[in-house]
Amino acid sequence: MDNNALLFSGQGSQYVGMCKSICNNYSIAKHTFEEAGEVLGFDILKLCMEGDMSELSKTENTQPAILTVSTAMYRTYMSKGRVKPSFFAGHSLGEISALTCAGAIDFADAVKLVRERGRLMNLAADGNGIMIAVRDIDGEYIEDICRKNSKKDGIVVISNYNTNKEYVISGHTNSVKSAAEELKSIGARINVLKVSGGFHSPLMNEASDKFKEELKKYKFNDISIPVISNVTALPYKSATEIADLLPLQMIIPVYWKNSIEYIINHGVESFIEIGPNIILKKMVKKISPHVKSFSLDDDDDVNYLNNEEVLLIIKRCLANSICMQNYNWDNNQYNAGVVEPYRSVKKRFLEIKSTTNKKTTIDDVEKALGMLQSVLNTKKVPNDEKNRRTKDIFEGIECKQILNLQGKNKD
Repeated sequence: MDNNALLFSGQGSQYVGMCKSICNNYSIAKHTFEEAGEVLGFDILKLCMEGDMSELSKTENTQPAILTVSTAMYRTYMSKGRVKPSFFAGHSLGEISALTCAGAIDFADAVKLVRERGRLMNLAADGNGIMIAVRDIDGEYIEDICRKNSKKDGIVVISNYNTNKEYVISGHTNSVKSAAEELKSIGARINVLKVSGGFHSPLMNEASDKFKEELKKYKFNDISIPVISNVTALPYKSATEIADLLPLQMIIPVYWKNSIEYIINHGVESFIEIGPNIILKKMVKKISPHVKSFSLDDDDDVNYLNNEEVLLIIKRCLANSICMQNYNWDNNQYNAGVVEPYRSVKKRFLEIKSTTNKKTTIDDVEKALGMLQSVLNTKKVPNDEKNRRTKDIFEGIECKQILNLQGKNKD
């Protein structure tokens, strides 16, 4: 999939059993959990697979759990030889996952950092903070009502600009609830989030200062893929910005809508959510309905993504079979070496495209490549042209299993 962006899940996306299938089927994913467990000093895989939801939802546990799940999913996804993404972005906590997968933060360091980040945020919450999702109302009304309900002893601010009409307000419990009731009275839908404090608000000032000091202990690497900052809705200019922007992210809003729009404005039309649940996938479609949006935690989406390069190879083989000039006028040979193989592969191609969740296999690629060679040989295409056409079939293909077939179908 050309020109895509990967999005990394934030806090609130966790559930018991997340990443179970990937860990059961891919050693690289299981090894990622083992790495994290060694850093944390406890079995985080067991917590994610079999743990109690209340324990998993503790901020100091949730953050390393989601980071580990996201990294395991990313490593598994890229191990299949996928096209290099154009951008990364992560929602709140997910920004650290994005920076980690972009190589800017070593995974072991990232595990330590998010564990401490979660601990600091939990301490700062101190039972007097809340976050409420607000939907179906324009942001200007929310900003105005937040200003009216903020007082010296109780603040409320917009903490997340998620989509066109989906926001989160955060701050002291009484002020947030007061603002939410006023918003509800003018038609907004509200939903109290299951978090332990008023995150992305001034309530996190102390936690932000301490996290900034913590970040000074770590060394950061070059960013291999552009990562969008929640704070600026622009790519990090360099890894030197990490120590400033990550603490700032804890006290000011997440500009998610702006971040996605920046990526779209730079030519990206496909987004893939990396991490548990399908929250960001849904947000992207609300921001821009015309783009493609997938989640690696959705089996249907995974099947689609796995099918995509296989279908591209088959389509190219079919197209090349038709367009090549014929130098063989023996009807029997032409029927056996061109018509019948072509019809068989074309039938399979249409079957895959028309059937929901129809899985492709590497055998489909082998049959398509075999068909192409049969057609080229039967048509008596000159060797230099035949080799060029065969090489062109693999242009832009990243899947290692497919690339390994490149030399197997030559005479």
